[in-house]
Order: sequence, then C-alpha cells, then structure tokens
Amino acid sequence: MIKYTQKKWESFTDSKKRNILTASFLKLEQALQHMQATLQSYEEFCSLLELLESEGSALLPEFKRLAERLDFKGLKQEIADKRKIYQQYRENFNDEIVGQKDFHFLPVISQQDSEKDAPKLPVILILDNLRSAFNVGSIFRTAECLNIEEVWCCGYTPTPNSHNVQNTAMGTEKYVAHRHFGETKEAIVSAQEKGFTVYALETVVDCPTIYEADLSGNIAFVLGNEALGIDPKNIVLCDGCLQLPISGWKNSLNVAVACAVACFEAQRQIVESTSCC
Repeated sequence: MIKYTQKKWESFTDSKKRNILTASFLKLEQALQHMQATLQSYEEFCSLLELLESEGSALLPEFKRLAERLDFKGLKQEIADKRKIYQQYRENFNDEIVGQKDFHFLPVISQQDSEKDAPKLPVILILDNLRSAFNVGSIFRTAECLNIEEVWCCGYTPTPNSHNVQNTAMGTEKYVAHRHFGETKEAIVSAQEKGFTVYALETVVDCPTIYEADLSGNIAFVLGNEALGIDPKNIVLCDGCLQLPISGWKNSLNVAVACAVACFEAQRQIVESTSCC
C-alpha cells in the first residue's frame, strides 16, 4: 500500500493525481473480484453441507464446525461496504475506467491452478499470412481460453513478439504453444504428418459447414488473410474445406471471430465424444 505525505501529494499535477486515483480504483475492483469469489466458494460449501445433512452423513458435524469458524456475515458486510465505495469511484472516474484496457476484468488464476496439467484441446490453428496483429492477439486469447494445443503463425503473420499482438492477447500468448513457418504449406504438411486432419476455414461454394463435419479428432484449422482469404495453393493441400453458415449481406466474419466459433464447435464435439466413451 502506497501512502503519500500531504506535501508530496500537493506537489503532484491534477493529471497525476487522477492517474493515482484511477489505479486505486482498479485495485479496489480486483479486490472485490477476489472477495466475491470467496463468497461464492462459501455458498458452494454450504450447499454441499445441505447434501450431507439430507443423507444423514456422519461427516456432517465435523464440516459444520469448520463452516462455523468462517466469518460469513462479516465477509458479506465487507463486500457491501466496498461496493458503496466502488460505485462512488465509478461515477467520478467513468471516462478513465472505460478507457482502460480490460486487464482488470480478467479473473486472476492462482499459481497453483495455473500449474495444473490440464489436457490440451487437440486443435492447431494455422494462420495463413494474417496482416492484423490485433486479430492474431485475439486468436491467441481464444486459444488460451480453450487450452488449444498450438498456434502456428505463417508467412508475414505477426508473432507474439509483436507489441500489438501482446496488447490484444493480454498476456495469454505466454501460455499458448506457438511456432512460425516461413510458408503456410509447410505448416499444413507438418500438421498432417502429426496426424491432424487439416480444414481450410473458408467460404467455398457447396462445402459443408463446421456443424456438419466431424471435429471430434485431431483437427487443424487454416485461417486466411483478412482481405484475400486463404491462398488457393494452400487450400488444395488441406484435407477439406469448412465454412460458417452466413445469412446476412456481408458474406464473411472477422477472422478472429470465425476462429472462435469454429474452435468452440470443435471443443463441443470433442467433449461430447469423450464423455460418451
């Protein structure tokens, strides 16, 4: 916690004071997130106690004693008090907060949780000469959220070394395995050699949609340039083409959005196939 003397505080410009107060707000907001998570954990614990009670479990007295030691009422009051302060801050610093990046909205993962060896979603994303670092950063963010196996940047696609990629990925690029290929065809062949079925995600006449394809195995999606799409020379190397059903006037989605839709459908099919076994 940083404290300033009156003399030091008065030496700051109004702009610096506002920046300090805005940073204080963000800390408060993050603290509220943690407290709310604690409250939710307590309520979850209480619901489990109710299940123990309904079955007359011998474990009930032991865990009830543990629950009584938690200052549940005190926690609720503390959250309520801090929310009042939060609302006052929010009204006074609305413009500054809206202009901030959304780092402070992202839930904080504990070091213990981040070290868990969660199984990777067997999906590789092959980026065929994307021009926008912001789209690439968004793709990395989706890849991290779904714990996707790898992202392969091909040609002049910006890599995570790019400041603008990092700016949009918001730190998620550190947790996603990635490689760079000089040419997309090398990445396609490499994915096929690894046993992945490679699909070009492209608007092609009469090709099936992602909802009609079997995506329950090892899948690689090739995503094309924002203006030119996937190079036709690379499309013919793929095992097939898939498209997203579009019914509006604009016949395509932003590449990062299309990637997210395809990846979530692959995740759905993979989860269903594994749960059925």
